[in-house]
Order: sequence, then C-alpha cells, then structure tokens
Amino acid sequence: RTREASTLLIAGYIAVSGPRLGLYTGGGEVTLSMQLLASAGVNISWFDYFIQCYLPSALYSALSIVVLVLVMRPKTMTNARDYIEEQYAQLGPMSIKEKKATFLFIILVLLMMTDKYHGIDTGWIMMLVGFISFLPGFHLVDSKKFATLNLTSVLFVVGCMSIGAGAQATGVDVMCAEALKPLLSGTSELMTCVTSFLAGVGVNFLLTPVAAVSTFTVPLAQIADTLGVSALAPTYSLLYGLDQYILPYEYAVFLYFFSTGYIHLKNLMQVFAVRALLALILLVAVFYPYWCLTGAI
Repeated sequence: RTREASTLLIAGYIAVSGPRLGLYTGGGEVTLSMQLLASAGVNISWFDYFIQCYLPSALYSALSIVVLVLVMRPKTMTNARDYIEEQYAQLGPMSIKEKKATFLFIILVLLMMTDKYHGIDTGWIMMLVGFISFLPGFHLVDSKKFATLNLTSVLFVVGCMSIGAGAQATGVDVMCAEALKPLLSGTSELMTCVTSFLAGVGVNFLLTPVAAVSTFTVPLAQIADTLGVSALAPTYSLLYGLDQYILPYEYAVFLYFFSTGYIHLKNLMQVFAVRALLALILLVAVFYPYWCLTGAI
C-alpha cells in the first residue's frame, strides 16, 4: 500500500474505465443507457456515439492520469520496460486462432461503425460474430470452452437491469422524474448537463452504474423532452457523473482493483476527489461545446 503501488493500480483502473465512455459498447451501463434512450424515442448509432464521445473520453482519460501523478507524486518508480519486453517476447508469434480472432474483431468493429447505414442493431452484430466463432473453419469456441464461461458478471448485470424494470413497473421512475424536474426546469442546457452530472455523482453512493442508468435514463429523457432539449448530452453527463467514485463499493471493477490490497484507501479518495472536480471542469469548458458542435445538443 505504498504511494507507488497505489499509483500503478489506479493508473490501471483509469486505463480500463475512462475510454469505455467513448464507445457505445464500451460498458454495460453505456450500452444500456443508449438502448433505454432508443425506447424513449432518442436513437443514436454506434458511429455517431463514437464521434460525439470518443475524443472527450480520450481527453478525460489522459488528464485523469495527469491528476493521478500530480496528486500521488510517486518518489520511486521501477522502470518496467525490460520486464515487459521480456514477457512480450515469450508470447511468440500470433497463432492461427489468434489471427482468426483478430479478423473477426476487425469485421465486428467495421459493422458496428457502419450500423447507421446497414441498419442492423449492434447487439445482433455481436451475437452474429460470436456465432461465427463456433463454425468450422474458425472454431474459436467449442462446447467445452463455452461451459467454462463465468456467467457471474452476466447475472450481475441482469440483476442491476431488473432494478430499472422494477422502477418502471412500480412507477418509481416517474417519481424520480418528478423529483428531478424542479432542479432542471428553467435552466439552460449547460446547467441541465451540470445537474445531470451532479445527480450521477450523488446516486452513485446508492446504486451501481448499471442500476442507476436503468432507473434514471428514461425519466431524464422525459424531462429533456418536456424542456425541449436533446436527451443525449444530459445522458452523457449522467454517465460521467456515474464514473466518479470515492469509495470502492460504488463500482464492481473499481472494487476489484481495490481488493488486490495494493491501494491505500486514503490515496484512492484523494485522487478521485480531484478527478471528480476535473470531470466537472471538462464538462463545462470542453465537453459541452464539443457536443454542441457534433449535434448532441
């Protein structure tokens, strides 16, 4: 639990979590929120989401690393270049299966990026590519490998999604919308985004990101429609708010990194408190103008 160990592990988490916000399929909560927006009549393609969100997520991730280094100021860092090169050399050349998997991955990305032209839903595309991996000639997956898949994460996501379904069935989503509406009414589009961001930060203490978007996305879209503004930018802002963590329990991946035992809780809280302030500044000064230029507003 040294500063150096905390720095390395937190950097690994940032590398995993930050860029996911820039891809429609980057994380379960991102995909779910866009699908819920579609159910509310607000549709966006994989490629349009990429245009509107990838550059902001890349900037956010890079500056998060800068914040980490400035806050932690590790005094001694081991040069791992030789070790990494040695481990990479031990991998050897790509196998035939790895080349097939790479080919399928390229096809998958191309199909997702062009979904607005061919009209096939991203979920069906991913299922189709997964199906192809079973076929003779590819044979990347078989029944034995499939039987060893860890379905815990799938059940976890489904459980979180059921919270949103339960909220809609019992009318809790309408109650949430009514509670949020006074905070958003009579404000500018920028303040709507800021309020959505702060709402995400607050609700993160109570719900997982997937559960939060399943509960609040549709009410947020309804409020945006009532106010006569696009629901995209407020939803993006909500997602960034939900990416601000102070305590490890708030997000499963965050908790996983903390559970390694290498991260000191005090260091964790310091870094992510400053990172949350950075995210708010970026939202106002960079993301909002960029979303205006790219059609999210």
